Amino acid sequence: MSTRSPLNPGTSDRNRQVQQVVQEVVRRREAGEDISNEKVMQDHPNLLPELGEQLRALRPVGSGGDQDETIIDTSSKGDQISVAGSSRDNAETVQDSIAPLPRSLPNIEGYRIINVLGQGGMGIVYRAVQDALNRSVALKVLPAMVGSASPAAVARFRREATAAGRLHHTHIVPIYDFGESHDAYYYAMELITGEPLNVLIQRFREQNAPAASPAKFMDIFRSAVPSVSSDGFSLSSAGASDSVSPGGATVSTPGRGMVYYRLVARWIADAADALHYAHNEGIIHRDIKPANLLISVDGRIMVADFGLAKSADEPTVTMTGSLMGTLRYLSPEQAMAKRIKVDHRTDIYSLGLTLYELLTLQQAFPQSDEKKILAAIIQKDPVAPRKISPAVPSELEVICQKAIEKSPESRYPTAGAMAQDLTRYLNDLPISARAAGPVRRVIKFVKRRRAAVAMTVAILAVLGLAFAIPASIRFARERTEEKVRRLVSEANTFRDQAIKHNDRSRWDAADDLFKEAIELAPDDPFALGDYASFKKDMFNKCGRDPTLLKEANKFCDRALESNVDALESKGELSRLWNIKGVILKKLEKYDESLKAYAKAVELAPHEASTLENYGVLAALNYDLTDAEQTLVRAAALATEKEQPYCNIWQSLAQIQLLRQDAAAIDNIEKAVEYGRTDADVGLAEARVFLLLKGHEDAPRALDAVKAADRIASDDTPRARINRMLAIAHLRNGHYEKAIEHADIALREEDLAAINHLIIAVAYGRLGGHVMARNSLAAAKATWPKDLRNSGEFRPVAPTQTLWIESADELLDLLQEAKDLVPDGQD
Repeated sequence: MSTRSPLNPGTSDRNRQVQQVVQEVVRRREAGEDISNEKVMQDHPNLLPELGEQLRALRPVGSGGDQDETIIDTSSKGDQISVAGSSRDNAETVQDSIAPLPRSLPNIEGYRIINVLGQGGMGIVYRAVQDALNRSVALKVLPAMVGSASPAAVARFRREATAAGRLHHTHIVPIYDFGESHDAYYYAMELITGEPLNVLIQRFREQNAPAASPAKFMDIFRSAVPSVSSDGFSLSSAGASDSVSPGGATVSTPGRGMVYYRLVARWIADAADALHYAHNEGIIHRDIKPANLLISVDGRIMVADFGLAKSADEPTVTMTGSLMGTLRYLSPEQAMAKRIKVDHRTDIYSLGLTLYELLTLQQAFPQSDEKKILAAIIQKDPVAPRKISPAVPSELEVICQKAIEKSPESRYPTAGAMAQDLTRYLNDLPISARAAGPVRRVIKFVKRRRAAVAMTVAILAVLGLAFAIPASIRFARERTEEKVRRLVSEANTFRDQAIKHNDRSRWDAADDLFKEAIELAPDDPFALGDYASFKKDMFNKCGRDPTLLKEANKFCDRALESNVDALESKGELSRLWNIKGVILKKLEKYDESLKAYAKAVELAPHEASTLENYGVLAALNYDLTDAEQTLVRAAALATEKEQPYCNIWQSLAQIQLLRQDAAAIDNIEKAVEYGRTDADVGLAEARVFLLLKGHEDAPRALDAVKAADRIASDDTPRARINRMLAIAHLRNGHYEKAIEHADIALREEDLAAINHLIIAVAYGRLGGHVMARNSLAAAKATWPKDLRNSGEFRPVAPTQTLWIESADELLDLLQEAKDLVPDGQD
């Protein structure tokens, strides 16, 4: 490392004049004056271009503002620098539009500078090669003239290098070297290829990333980080059980947006872990913001730019009343400038604001005036994330709001605690933080507005208790409502975990929480509606006890009778009628179910899933014309809104198959496109191809049924799977296999006649005429009364989708069996 003192360039009158101007600019800026480089250069045209070069190396005007942004090496797409066996990306801060940089490159002993990467908040960052190790680095340089003009700048530069140099963490950009050379102060850090988080947030906002499908989100990420390799990044790093490969292949996801939110949680958890490590090492960053958090091409987040860092036991280096850090991301204690001690919790607050921006794609304090921003930071809470975007997971909203509490004592005690809560969210475990209740909100309000509250209390004292009593009643009601919301939220969390992990204990825990909520608020329409939905789900997953459906119906009715206006104002009324329709359908009350779905359609005529439910019920009520027309509308809406509801096309194909309409083939292929992991779709695909396309597609049909068998859930009737395996094997000439699976379907109480006919045909093909005749007799004895004549049909929907039993299918198999056993009796 070179340690020689830098040369003072002020050896000529011209250089002395440049140095004097730079010193004056530094002094005025440190005093808080807003003075731009352009204005200074206009006032001293005789000192150009040297003055321009030195000014551009200074920290930009308004350093407390939003101009600091991160430089990443994006000059070479895919040209990644591998260090210590890992492929990473890089980091430093830069303005949105970079002014022209020095015409000549500095001479730093031990380094060969290649080109300029950008202009940072302090100094210039270059791509360089460290001669001794022949490795590429990012070299940050503070020109000697700036150092001589501003000792504070040198102190900050040295502090940045030494602070980051003490830290060795996977998610902190490492510092390799620091020193002084002929032309400047410098330090070398790892060269990383990637993008700063503020750039990604802008791209996410432009393309509405949270609402994108997993595959679409991967495309958005690629466009934001162009150098990402086809095998260098997987969203499984988000900690989600569902992943997206860069090639676009998707595995079932928990819904649109969840991959995005889980990835955000993983990033912020890792950043919090890095900050926790730094805090334990005695380093407080004090300038956490999206521009200082870098996303590498392998999906990792890196903390950069420790220019404002200080040791926990180090006295402050700033002037009394000065503001350190980027203004919009200051903590309240930073904004109040020494009225409150600044400790490690300032980083937790700023990281919370970064999480807020990722969740909402909006700044927490969007004001443009600096005074208004400072006032908002000190006095106002940002709008709750879910009010801006209801899709934000409630747990992430609670974590975010906990991190950005105004009082440091109310935040997470450590960044590690914040990281642990984010990890709990990723692992589907209850988080430790809790949403602020009404009492807590009142306390926060009083603390922020002591004078106004004191005045209000005085007025109330004069007016007496006339207003106080109603207010206390309202306050108690709000407190109860808040507790009910919390109980229902926790119950729904346990319900989701119970479904995912097939855990009866979590079903019971959720049931207890719902009961407590209903006991507190017997007429709360939202709690009643969620409890009805819970009972329905419990029926599906826990033994199909009809008592659960009856209870679900009861709670649904209570919700619909309690407060219709409240449900409608929140957009919940249509959903509740949908739930009632599902419950009644499972109770096989098809007329009542159809009426419930009709009400849901009336309230939400442009909702594809609502129309789908109505269409299926219309078919169950034997109105195929209404069913087909409704499902066609649902399919058009789903296509328009890019909602891949595979069941719409599957149900539509079932109706068209009954009518021998070739459009069934196109619709089942659309269902397969959207539902490759849905067993019902595979069964319907096999049936369409066997009945409409004939024997040439029998191998494809068999593959579809086998795939469905592999992925079938508890909701898919096993008897139907075995019947379809039997008929697919029959059409492929596997007669023994056909008999085997038809026998299993019979034991599982599938439609008996069709399975006896499959066995009869299979024995007939094998030459076993006695067994064939016996099976024909069994088919006759079990023939369903409603499927005796051509054209008759029976619609069923044990799952969400439609299945239609056809007399023609039975009659065709009967004729085939009789042809193989000529002496068989009708």
